[in-house]
Amino acid sequence: LTCDARCEPLAEITQCSDGDGCCPSSCDADTDSDCLAPWACAPSLPLLPGYDDLRNLSDAALRDALNLRISGHTNLGYDLARDFMFNEIDVNANGQLECPYSGRLVTPDGTRTPGGFNTEHNWPRNDAAGDSTAASEPAEADLHHLYPTDATANNRRASFDFGWTDCGESGNGACAWTGGQSQLGPSRSSGAGTIFEVRPQYRGDMARAHFYFAVRYARPIPPIEEAVLREWHCQDPPDATERTRNDRIQRRQGNRNPFVDRPDLVDLIPDL
Repeated sequence: LTCDARCEPLAEITQCSDGDGCCPSSCDADTDSDCLAPWACAPSLPLLPGYDDLRNLSDAALRDALNLRISGHTNLGYDLARDFMFNEIDVNANGQLECPYSGRLVTPDGTRTPGGFNTEHNWPRNDAAGDSTAASEPAEADLHHLYPTDATANNRRASFDFGWTDCGESGNGACAWTGGQSQLGPSRSSGAGTIFEVRPQYRGDMARAHFYFAVRYARPIPPIEEAVLREWHCQDPPDATERTRNDRIQRRQGNRNPFVDRPDLVDLIPDL
């Protein structure tokens, strides 16, 4: 790899330094995150340092190593976790909360139900397979899969899997619900039943939260849903807002979502 425009063009860069866009010949991926091979889905996206111990791992070995890394975090309890979420973690630069499904904005008011919002569990408390892992702590209080959400949108998502729907398209019936480009309707995939399709701006966020939960709590993702989430993960890479959220959660909970820092790791685990 060579230095890009962010480096001083007239000087020879020799120092190993994360995030400066340079990979000097004396450095490698262990000493300089800029030497990591770019992620195919977003080659210009910086891959964050701190995962050197996972180098050369893949498949089950990588999943197990990630589980060890992100387990044992601080369990804030469901009430305190929601207090942080509504009043700190998800407050944007304009002092508002944004529903990931509908896009509706509200201002925090110190409660856990500001402006008709409540708490979405990215991994449903009782999912379609009857798994109730997310209904008990620490999973129930794990901020990496909790989101402030418009109560109506949250209710309509319910415990349906994520996926692609063709409702509302020419020749097909109307969607059971739509809001801010999110929609509920029959899956495009045969046998998948009703699914919830997230609006484009948050598809990757929801996918990475789901991947985190699957690895942290050793829960399987249905194959049809996982295939869609991998598409969303690639189409909607981590942005500054999602990475800021990861930083804020780490400060309160003590662990990170590794797939936000290093989205390329998803490609190394064929079955999440």
